[in-house]
Amino acid sequence: MLKEKPTAMDAVTLSDIQDSYSINQIATMLSLHYMTVRGWVSDGKLQGYKLGRRWYVLRRDLDAFINLSAGSQSCN
Repeated sequence: MLKEKPTAMDAVTLSDIQDSYSINQIATMLSLHYMTVRGWVSDGKLQGYKLGRRWYVLRRDLDAFINLSAGSQSCN
């Protein structure tokens, strides 16, 4: 189960929210199962924000996660 994390919502702008993705959207874009993405959010590897009953990831957080993951894989 995903745990609610303290978030700095005051740092999130309206344009950030408009450029956010649901867990299912990210899974589809990356050709992964949604539970993989959900696990990343649950583990704190990918920053997520809960809005109502759904979790969303800001584009900037997803971009940072992908860049970090790509960098760590190229070192192996």
